[in-house]
Amino acid sequence: MQSTTSIFFFCRVLTLAVCCDWLTHYSHLRNSSMVLIEVMGGPLTNQTSPVEFPYNLYKRMMNRQVKSQLLFIRDSMTQIYDLYRYNDMSLAAWDSVKTTDFLESIHRQIRELDECVKPTRKSPNKLQLRIYYNNLKNQTLLVSIKILLTYYRLLQRFL
Repeated sequence: MQSTTSIFFFCRVLTLAVCCDWLTHYSHLRNSSMVLIEVMGGPLTNQTSPVEFPYNLYKRMMNRQVKSQLLFIRDSMTQIYDLYRYNDMSLAAWDSVKTTDFLESIHRQIRELDECVKPTRKSPNKLQLRIYYNNLKNQTLLVSIKILLTYYRLLQRFL
C-alpha cells in the first residue's frame, strides 16, 4: 500500500511539473505559433468576419481559477487545431509546410495541456467554444468551398 501511494504521489508531482513546464514555455510556443500563422498564407485580410468574436466568453475566463483557464485554453486550441486541419484540405493558398508546422505546434500545446488538466472536470465553456468555431467554419470555410465548387462547375461548362 505504501508503494502504491508513493507511486501515485510521484506521478501527480510529475504531472504538475509537466504543467509548470508548459507554462514556462508558453510564451515561446505562442510566439512560434503566431509567427507561423502570419507567414502561412501571406497578408491577413482586412475583411470583417461574418462571425463576431466571443469577447464576453474570454473576459469571463480572466476571473476564473488557473485550472479553468487552462481548460479553456486547451479547448480553444483544440477548436483552432480542428479548424485549420479541416481547412488544410481546402483550396487555400497556404504554404503546406508552414501549415503543418503550425498544426504540430498547436497539437503539442494541446497534448501538454492535457497533462495539466486531465484530473479536472470538463470545461463548462466547451460547448460555447464549439458553437463559435462551428459558426466560423460554416460562415467562412464552407461558404468559400461552395463558391469555389460553383465556379469550378461553371468553368467545366466552357471546357
